[in-house]
Amino acid sequence: MHGLMEHPSDNPVGVALFGVGRMGQVHVKHLVEHLLADIVYLVDAPGEKDRVQRLIWTYHLMGKTQYASIEDADRVMADDRVKAVFVCTPTEHHELLIEKALHAGKHVFTEKPVTFSVDKARQFYQEASARGIILFCAFNRRHDPGVKKIKKSVSNGEVGNLLMIKICNRDPPSVCSGAYLAKSGDIFHDSTVHGFDMVSFLTNEMPQSLVAFGHAHEAFYTEIDDVDSAAVMLKFPSGLMAILENSRKSAYGYDQRLEVAGTKGVLILENPVPYQVQSRTLDGTTEEPTHVDIVKRYHESYKAEVGHFLEGVVGLRTCEDPDGSGAILALRLADLSTQSLKSGQVMTV
Repeated sequence: MHGLMEHPSDNPVGVALFGVGRMGQVHVKHLVEHLLADIVYLVDAPGEKDRVQRLIWTYHLMGKTQYASIEDADRVMADDRVKAVFVCTPTEHHELLIEKALHAGKHVFTEKPVTFSVDKARQFYQEASARGIILFCAFNRRHDPGVKKIKKSVSNGEVGNLLMIKICNRDPPSVCSGAYLAKSGDIFHDSTVHGFDMVSFLTNEMPQSLVAFGHAHEAFYTEIDDVDSAAVMLKFPSGLMAILENSRKSAYGYDQRLEVAGTKGVLILENPVPYQVQSRTLDGTTEEPTHVDIVKRYHESYKAEVGHFLEGVVGLRTCEDPDGSGAILALRLADLSTQSLKSGQVMTV
């Protein structure tokens, strides 16, 4: 008589989540909802303890999840109950936490970018591979249903050879704090990097050159050596070109569109709206405004990427971008875009 096979949910993955800010709280919600996860620690600065404790009460995690100070990171990493670490802190803290997690043999889910250093990111992926653990950079748009459908159509050759990719990524102003923006790297490392990864995901082709332009319409961005509006053009060996438009000044909500044109046709991903309701009168046709909350706009992809990672940890799948080639390329393209913007030169990739 054969014994019953253990289901992965019978032995959920113990998680320590570092950084319980906006994205950290998004991931807490999806970890709580997922059968494959148990949150062992929520880790943040001492001044955030009361806020984290309230989150623990909100999700009824008392007795299961503990608050830990960032100063106790080594103790958290050494806890055998912790099998995976979520790094949701600002990017400036990623490097130290990822390094500690990998040395402790923990699987790592990190917000983008992995770090500000291409060389260090490459080193981290090599170490993760050598240790047989997962380092997963959370480029959530790979898991957006619309983007996945376009990826499938491109892979199936439905639009033929690719000619042009256009990505529109416009965010409302004041979504992020000034303190965050000042330490985010710049618009290319914090925002356009999503587009760089999406192009890599859709094409599996290495660009050969790029040029970037940008402008600071607000004095604040000049003060932090950044821009609030930018455009990058990528040229590929096949002749494919990609245009990535990015803005932090969208007055009408999140404008996140994608167009992929090929020799047989075009694929277009428009903005989803909260309700698919149109009003048609003699005065014309109107529809609901686009999302003004990025968490709601990408709710499905945030949830899916958490599940994707957990399934990788328990051996149910191979995670996206296992060797980090996509994440490293996106970071390199961000670096080159910054250089192009400052120099006014076309950069060789």
